[in-house]
Amino acid sequence: MRRIVLVAICAAGFLSLSAGDAGAQTDIEIGKTTIRLQSPVEVFPQKKNDGADSGKVFKLRMYHTHFLRAGFTVPVSNYEPTPVMPAVFGDSYELELGVTEWIRPVSRYAVGFSVHYAHREYCTPGEFAQQNLGRVYPESAYIRSQAFLTDNIGLGIYNRIFLSVRPEIFVDLGVYGDWAWLKQFRVRYSYNDSRVRDRYRDGTVFLPFQAGVYAAIGYQCFSIYCRYRLTNMFYHPKLPFEPERMSVGIVIEL
Repeated sequence: MRRIVLVAICAAGFLSLSAGDAGAQTDIEIGKTTIRLQSPVEVFPQKKNDGADSGKVFKLRMYHTHFLRAGFTVPVSNYEPTPVMPAVFGDSYELELGVTEWIRPVSRYAVGFSVHYAHREYCTPGEFAQQNLGRVYPESAYIRSQAFLTDNIGLGIYNRIFLSVRPEIFVDLGVYGDWAWLKQFRVRYSYNDSRVRDRYRDGTVFLPFQAGVYAAIGYQCFSIYCRYRLTNMFYHPKLPFEPERMSVGIVIEL
């Protein structure tokens, strides 16, 4: 009898450790005695993740990034009566450094607020300073270069729409505003074997506030941007010209 009980206990332990359906049962015959064992253990196989429950609740994220923008002025059609200041497009450029604070409430959208420092340079050929700004140079002087320069501190607001989350592919749409704390027209010329630099500053001609729209498409930390200025840089009653309004370039964001 003890052997029968021992065998029954071993059989029950074996059934409890083996995988099986709920309510599985086994008959054990020992001589003329039959013992029926029913497993009280239910084994559920691990469910495979088929992606149906892969959607996770996205938590609000706040983070900041540093960026460097470098671009060049490009020509666009002029739809205003004021003529465009002639430009040397390969030498007309802009550099911008800044930081953006991002608020990302959902996985596919973020809004950013930036602070930046920008340097913009609009080179022009010929004798623009002599003909339009009243600058007088020696007759034998050789004009090497002339450009309108601004150094700005500005703010921006950007909407970032993520076309893909992994990897991150996104589109930025936004607006910006700059305050030019330094505005000058610089002329470099050679005279009597010496190089001279003339800087012309006039707050009544060069306007300090600049604003425009911004768009970019990016992949991870690189993007290509386009910027269009909506405001005027020159006071047209005194200087009836306007620098090119559009620039394109690249952004590195870390």
